[in-house]
Amino acid sequence: MRFSLLLVGLLLFIQFRLDAQNYARLTMIEGAAINFNFNSIEKMKNGITLNDATIIGVTVPDSVGDPLTEVVHWEIQFKANNGAATIEGESVGNSLPLNVLELKADDNLGLGTGPGSWIELDAGYQVLLTTNDPNNIGLTNTGWTSKQIGISYRCGANAGGTNSVFGYPTDYYSVEIEILFVPYDF
Repeated sequence: MRFSLLLVGLLLFIQFRLDAQNYARLTMIEGAAINFNFNSIEKMKNGITLNDATIIGVTVPDSVGDPLTEVVHWEIQFKANNGAATIEGESVGNSLPLNVLELKADDNLGLGTGPGSWIELDAGYQVLLTTNDPNNIGLTNTGWTSKQIGISYRCGANAGGTNSVFGYPTDYYSVEIEILFVPYDF
């Protein structure tokens, strides 16, 4: 069984005031296409984990020199793209539930966030990583080379449970994942 994952990185523009034109941008540095190849009983039994398989850089330029334009509190959200309810196989009728795939995001470089938790893929947006500290210094005038997020993937890791890939037909399954950078206020 082969499983492929294509990440859809979206550009999110943030306008803080009418006269402020700052924005935040995510840059896919590494791992836009992720493959899981279940070619052994051991992998079918225990699942496959790919740590920091995707690296995303965060850019927040300080284009107006105004401290009110910094992004202080933010979160990374994700979901199956285009409202997909299942992970579709190439053969007609073959599909896997979305929850066989789990994601986890961690501070890979310079963001000051804590470690993430494994979260199952779903059709609706879920928070993958957040700045949950009200004293966070925020992001302003920073580039993707100094602020990075590492995303890890786990597929079929709960053998015998809801995340298992046992019992599904051999096929090439694929799903696209949408990842957003979302600012918010406490």
